Amino acid sequence: MFISSTEVPLTPHPSIKRLSLVVWSSFLVTAYVAGELFHIQVLQHEHYLAEAERQHKQKIDLPPKRGDILDRHGNPLALSAEGLNVYAIPEKIKNKTEAARILASHLNLPENNLLQRISSPRPYIWLQQKVNPLTLTGLEEINMDGIGFIPSPKRYYPRHSLAAQIIGFVGIDDRGLSGVEFTYNSHLQGEPGWLVVQRDAKGRPYNILDYPHRREINGRSLRLTIDAEFQEIVEEILRRAVEENGAKNGCVVAVNPRSGEILALANYPNVDLSADTGFQKSDFLNLATNMPFEPGSTFKTFAASALLARGYAKLEDSVFCENGIYNLNSRTIKDVHAFGKLSFKDVIVNSSNIGMAKLIRRIPNKELYCILRDFGFGSYTGSCFSGEDKGYLALPADWDGTTKTSLAMGYNIMATPLQMAMAYACIANGGLLYEPALVDEIFDEQGNVHYSFKPRVLRRVIPEDIARKLTREALIQVIESGTGKSAAVAGFHVAGKTGTSMKANPVSGYNGNGYISSFGGFFPAEDPQICMYIAINDPDFSHRFGGTCAAPVFSEIVRNTLLSASQVLDRSKLGLPETMMQTVSASSAPSPGKERHSPVQASIDLKTTDSSGVIMPELSGLSIRKAAAVLNSLGLKAKVTGGIQVLEQSPRAGTLLPDGATCSITGFSTNRANNSISLAAETGLTKEKKFPPNNP
Repeated sequence: MFISSTEVPLTPHPSIKRLSLVVWSSFLVTAYVAGELFHIQVLQHEHYLAEAERQHKQKIDLPPKRGDILDRHGNPLALSAEGLNVYAIPEKIKNKTEAARILASHLNLPENNLLQRISSPRPYIWLQQKVNPLTLTGLEEINMDGIGFIPSPKRYYPRHSLAAQIIGFVGIDDRGLSGVEFTYNSHLQGEPGWLVVQRDAKGRPYNILDYPHRREINGRSLRLTIDAEFQEIVEEILRRAVEENGAKNGCVVAVNPRSGEILALANYPNVDLSADTGFQKSDFLNLATNMPFEPGSTFKTFAASALLARGYAKLEDSVFCENGIYNLNSRTIKDVHAFGKLSFKDVIVNSSNIGMAKLIRRIPNKELYCILRDFGFGSYTGSCFSGEDKGYLALPADWDGTTKTSLAMGYNIMATPLQMAMAYACIANGGLLYEPALVDEIFDEQGNVHYSFKPRVLRRVIPEDIARKLTREALIQVIESGTGKSAAVAGFHVAGKTGTSMKANPVSGYNGNGYISSFGGFFPAEDPQICMYIAINDPDFSHRFGGTCAAPVFSEIVRNTLLSASQVLDRSKLGLPETMMQTVSASSAPSPGKERHSPVQASIDLKTTDSSGVIMPELSGLSIRKAAAVLNSLGLKAKVTGGIQVLEQSPRAGTLLPDGATCSITGFSTNRANNSISLAAETGLTKEKKFPPNNP
């Protein structure tokens, strides 16, 4: 048998092939994993470490509490408290229709709008911000899926519309947008802090003590110079004046003439700062600083001051007033009444345009300009109002042949009510121009004072004896026998001047553009404690005169202040008791032997509910607004007659009433025709007894 030497190759067993494939695959996978681990742990180490920290750690902002705004006595005007922002995560809300219905009932928002918003593909949606937590208690208890709450500071204005244009408001980011909130935002806002927290497996944050953090620094608080009670009186009387005279708007500025402190600054219409609806920029226009106008006859006081201070005229000088019509340089000047020869004093008292136009020609242009500029016209009053208008006073080089006579009558110049108020305060205090002040003090939550107001005299404008003579012999007589009789306060001397100015239009001039009725004055004339300027914009034609529209506002403010709890007037210096009687009309005078109530002694206990009803509280002496608020807080309805301050209430205090009962509260009337009992009669003072003659 023959056998070949060639060997037949052996075929690998299938199991050996599979084993080789597994080995090589494992090797490649291991190499890939090792490469990825090298990439992640070495090359991308910092990136993934930061990503891990981002997922497990969170930096939380700690918003500071915004500082409070208080009146001069510490009464709150603006406060910050904790609010809540409500948000939704749409993908976590299963039944969106039902959720929208529940949310609408708690957030007071339209159901359709909410349904549309929570149906959005966005991962996170704000539903409502800075909500009062008390209104969300029910919603929080429901614990709805996809609905959450985040704390957020909320601004509260407990006096609602009081001093709204002074205070201003804050935006959703808690930054001041107007008024004091804007001007002093850097003090009020504080500095935010932050805190780093760790998150657990469910994403819930918890604090680790050694993580970095920075404490928030709460904002500083402001104490303003205004008196809230006085501000309320001024605002109410201004509102009535604007509405009763059919005017467009109006403002009142009240200052302490011996310090420049603003005691009240009122605008009407005003705005409720507590309203949830959005505000318009025009709502916060401060007419006192941003309504420059030609002041008309109230400006004659300063033209007269220039003539007297520089020695170009005396109050005893006489001038022929042309029987009411005077042609000068192709221009006709008219008086409301036809006057013949008048003394300079009577020119002021009777507000003669012709008399002033003739007398002003005695003073050189430059001297007149300098003294008007010294009174503050054509320049900013100070720094307490952002966006203040400085008005307009042309340089003497730009004057023409009619400028000086126009200035004598309060035209060809633009002044703001605040400028006019400070200029009248200059006359009142004997010739010193003060810088106006709105902030009395700035302090932090530890009580450290960072700013304290000190009166700042800008300059002496006229000699003291000139200011006193002008007041005694002319401005008091304006009230006693001239155009300002309706500004009188019985039993006291008032000094002031009325004004009625026509409004100009670039196209039609002074024809048919309306009027501004004004009054500037101070009380009491001999030793002034308060100075006011009132401007009523565009009253009805029949009410256009300053003596019938603006001057009564002054009188009513003073009288009501004397009868209130406000402390802006030092009653001891007026020879009056600290607590004044309320009665200002014969109908409200008590019968002999009947006790009078003092508004200062009135008190309220808000815990006047009973299991079977509500006990009527004592309201005597409260403002009508405050009394109505008290009744509403107890679930009672208020029927109001009259205004300002409560004289009578029905039913009497202590009466048990059912919930929702209607109570009547009657305030004293500010109708001038009905005030049959004068302040002098109430206090036992008479002008003859208390004060020296007008011309000693």
